[in-house]
Amino acid sequence: MLRYILKNRFEQIDRYIRCITPWPENDDVSHTTFNRVDKLSEHLQILSHQYYSPGAYLTVNKTIKRFIGRAPEIVNIPSKPTPEGFKIWVLANQGYVLKWL
Repeated sequence: MLRYILKNRFEQIDRYIRCITPWPENDDVSHTTFNRVDKLSEHLQILSHQYYSPGAYLTVNKTIKRFIGRAPEIVNIPSKPTPEGFKIWVLANQGYVLKWL
């Protein structure tokens, strides 16, 4: 009798399991990948302003956060060190990220 599930079988099952509340079926609003983390993102940005006073020099930069999965917002730039993921615009000061989009 097999007491454990095999890795391949677990990955097949895990592919379709979601630990989040699904969107209502009668909801006409278009949803993106980022809608699920918007509230947390806004809260973290408020805290970053509350606990850190930026210096005189700020920088606006774009970064790619690695993500290898299925989402329509993924960009693929083969010449970058992190070629595939989400492109994020950040406002930073001395390595501390204040805001992101």
